[in-house]
Amino acid sequence: MAEQPTSTAPPSSPKKELSRNQKIRDFLIGFIGWWVINGAIWAGIATGDFGPQRSVFLLFPNIFILPVNLLALIILAFVRRWVALGLLTAYAVNFLLALIMGLFFNGVCWIPFYIQ
Repeated sequence: MAEQPTSTAPPSSPKKELSRNQKIRDFLIGFIGWWVINGAIWAGIATGDFGPQRSVFLLFPNIFILPVNLLALIILAFVRRWVALGLLTAYAVNFLLALIMGLFFNGVCWIPFYIQ
C-alpha cells in the first residue's frame, strides 16, 4: 500500500459568515466613510491657502484622488466585500446627484441672455 504524502500546512478554517448587523455596519462604514474622507480632502484643499502655487497643489486631487479611490475599491472588494459595496453605492449616489444637478443648473445655459 502506497503512503499518502502528508501536508505540513495547517488546515484552513472556513470563512466566518457575517451576521446581518455586521453586513449593515460594514456597508455603512464604506458608504459614510467615502463621503467623510473625500469631503475632508476636498474641503481641506478648497479652504487651504497655497499662495501663488495654488494651481500646482490643485493638481494633486485631480490626478490622484480617483485612482486612489478605485484602488481602495478593488482592494476592499477582496478584503471586505460589504465595505466595498458601500463605497460603490456612494459612487452611484454621487453620480446620480451630479446628473440631477446638471439637469437643473446646466439648463441655464439654454436660456437666452436677454431674459436673464
